[in-house]
Amino acid sequence: MITHTFNRNREWRTQSARTRTVLMLASASVFAISAPAFAQDAQVPTPAAQDAPLPDAANQEDGGDIVVTGVRASLSSALSTKRDATEFVDALVAEDIAKFPDSNLGEALQRIPGITVEPNAGGDLGSSVGEGGTINVRGLQANFTQVRVNGLIATNPGTERGFSFNVLGSDLISSAVVRKTLTAKDDEGGLAGTVDLKTYHPLEYRDRILSVTVRGNYADQSEKLNPAATVIFADQFADGRFGIAAGISYDYRDIVENRQGHGFTPLINSIGGNASKLTPTQRDIANATLIPLDPAVFLNTQARHRLNATLSLQAIPIDGLKLSFDSIYAKLNSKGNNIRLDFPIEGAPATLVPVDLTRDGDVFRSGTFPASSQFMRIIDNQIERRQEVYQGALSADWEVDPTLTVHTQLGYSNAVEDFSRWNQIDLRSAFTNIFYTFDGTGVTATPALGDKTNPALYTELNRIRDRPSYDSDRQHSADLDFIWKVGLGPITSIEFGGGYRDRTKSFRSYDGRAAGLPSSSVANLSSFLNYRPIDISGDAAQVAPGVIQVVNRDQLIGQVAPNGYAVPEVLSAHYDITEEVAFSYALARFAIGGLSGNAGIRFVRTDQTSIGYQVVGGATLPARFTNRYAYALPSVQLRYDLTPTLVARASLFKSLTRPELANIQTGRRVDTFNGGSGTAGNTELNPFTALNYDAGIEWYFGRDALVSGSYFRKELSGFVETLTERVTLTDPVGTPYTIFLTRPINGNPAVIQGVELSAQAPFRFLTGSLRNTGMLLNATYTDASGKFAAGDTRNRALPFVSKYSFNVIGYYDAEPFSLRLAYAWRDRYVTGSSVGSIATSREPYGQLDLSSTYTLRRNLSATANVQNLTNRQDITSVNLRPDLQAGVRQVGRRYSLSATYKF
Repeated sequence: MITHTFNRNREWRTQSARTRTVLMLASASVFAISAPAFAQDAQVPTPAAQDAPLPDAANQEDGGDIVVTGVRASLSSALSTKRDATEFVDALVAEDIAKFPDSNLGEALQRIPGITVEPNAGGDLGSSVGEGGTINVRGLQANFTQVRVNGLIATNPGTERGFSFNVLGSDLISSAVVRKTLTAKDDEGGLAGTVDLKTYHPLEYRDRILSVTVRGNYADQSEKLNPAATVIFADQFADGRFGIAAGISYDYRDIVENRQGHGFTPLINSIGGNASKLTPTQRDIANATLIPLDPAVFLNTQARHRLNATLSLQAIPIDGLKLSFDSIYAKLNSKGNNIRLDFPIEGAPATLVPVDLTRDGDVFRSGTFPASSQFMRIIDNQIERRQEVYQGALSADWEVDPTLTVHTQLGYSNAVEDFSRWNQIDLRSAFTNIFYTFDGTGVTATPALGDKTNPALYTELNRIRDRPSYDSDRQHSADLDFIWKVGLGPITSIEFGGGYRDRTKSFRSYDGRAAGLPSSSVANLSSFLNYRPIDISGDAAQVAPGVIQVVNRDQLIGQVAPNGYAVPEVLSAHYDITEEVAFSYALARFAIGGLSGNAGIRFVRTDQTSIGYQVVGGATLPARFTNRYAYALPSVQLRYDLTPTLVARASLFKSLTRPELANIQTGRRVDTFNGGSGTAGNTELNPFTALNYDAGIEWYFGRDALVSGSYFRKELSGFVETLTERVTLTDPVGTPYTIFLTRPINGNPAVIQGVELSAQAPFRFLTGSLRNTGMLLNATYTDASGKFAAGDTRNRALPFVSKYSFNVIGYYDAEPFSLRLAYAWRDRYVTGSSVGSIATSREPYGQLDLSSTYTLRRNLSATANVQNLTNRQDITSVNLRPDLQAGVRQVGRRYSLSATYKF
């Protein structure tokens, strides 16, 4: 009999703690020693009481080319952006043309204090596994952050509001600015903050640019070498009055993810309707014992093609007038399989509590679950997904006279996601006794049937199912802004303007299945099974079975359903949600001695229309709902130059984020039988709002050197909770009926507060080659709390909030060689997914990445990158208890080697 063992790698904890301690102590010591040396050559900054601009040629004193090459120059340019701002901002700048600090934008942004990255995993069947997918800013997940590209709000392929950085590579991005506090002029929607991405623009350069990069990518998990290439071109004509910049980037990757895991649930849940048969002693045991839920092994594979292209046209037809057209096209196609081998508990067992049950406190240790509820199962999902994003913006900047500047922009963006195929095949064995053991780090499942890799044991085709879907996110926008320079005492300028947004999110879903297929319908299921190796703990021999079954789906479907089967629409899941947003704002900028800043207010009105279907008593009926709300969002941003090198900042502003679309759709499903129950969206949900307080101080103690600290506090209201209440509805013929309806509502407030610390410096005070080294260190502490309904897992911890996180970056940069080591770590946090009242959490995770560049000739350089250098694993647990590990994901190392030639 072969035992299926779910192993865990426990060694990482000791190594991780030791690594973190050494890094922190070494970094603190170096900065303590270096600060006095830097103070000797500290330069006086030029105060600038203005919002942080995106780094561009306009910030160059000589009006010439942007010259940002190498790690030190990139950090220096980003620091200048932070230093010159009135509000709280951080920035990233490309180290060279087509060379952003990290290949994935999300992973690059996590180097900024207060930002953590949310990795994709195989549980998201459409994800680009192994990359940073979305970001969390100051403990708030992706839907609380607004992302803009070239000043235009980015639409998102997918049903969420939060922007996914998978579809947009970093090669065509020149800079990113994260605005953690917002002025009245900034777009609302980013309660946590706003990320401004900027592509290359031609009139920021005086000379022609042509850069060609070819790259090979290799990953431990896939063991395949994949190609990538980037070309960027920019040129100027007519004495610098017209320019064109274009870029194209292609990236292909074979992605493999090996994962194993399980949930936990109280034993009472597995007993179902037979709970009434328990003795009082058995009931106490069943309520107090957590058992593993559906232990499984997963193999997720993808072939992913990503194509990005940008085009920028700029013209100065007359002095003082600049016209610009910016467009972006991004496409991400992926095709692959998500395969799962598991041992589910389904159905009420004949033996209610295992007679051989052993436990340690509330935790199950071992026991046999009977054949009446246990079987082995193979689920093979085949995914084909296409994501496309197009964005175009036409803008004009007109300096009417020395005191008045007008800016206008017309924009259009459209994002689509097409799951053209989401096919699932479910194969099962006969019912069998299964003996489980759990040692706190993993589950061993031993079926009485025998070797789970034996294809002859899988005798039932439970179902073949197709669930394709399609969604789109389309937006039109118009902005008009005025800047009036005045001399009204301390007031230096007045800015005012307004705009309009028309955004529509649509979703279509389909679901068809060939079900009810007993074993007799297929002569021999084993003939449709192949095998693939699976390696989770680093050594395939340690993980039984070492292989996982893969279904030959075309052959199987061809025999079972040669004429195909219907895949009808799921009308109750369809929706079209339109948001029309009108806004206006006014702000005044002022300066009084060393004090500068701005104060203003933004008025915004939102009209929502939600169109879809509702299912009532078996009838599917069209539905249409509207909602309107308006808010005034005041903002005050202050900066005080205490000394030429010491800057203090403070901010008070109100912000908002609109609810997730899944919560405001019209869909409603009602079952009038058995007392009546139903679920529904809530088209009257109001947005989340927050009153934000920020205070900070920054010491620029030398050239390109900084030590800073800031405090932030967000008082949030409108968090969504689930309410079940008895309501009276009307059926299609007008007859009233009463049911229990579950729907989302705006609930209780919450508070998120924390501290961000940052330090960076080039070590010019050292001698020899060490003068070319430097370091960047930042750390964030975040505390979050709220009061929610009884049993809500958010009472234990708000999702996605890590209490501690930090980054350590060390570098060497001197021609012809540069090297950068970057370590990012974040503390344990709740992931948001749960089973009943049991929350799933991700254990502390730290990743070390390396990047190095060597200049072979003046125009030719080679770059080598390694991600996850120490080969860390991603581990999950439940209820924030590391003794209840629930899964491990083998991330693996990823390598790239590239060559860049600049003509």
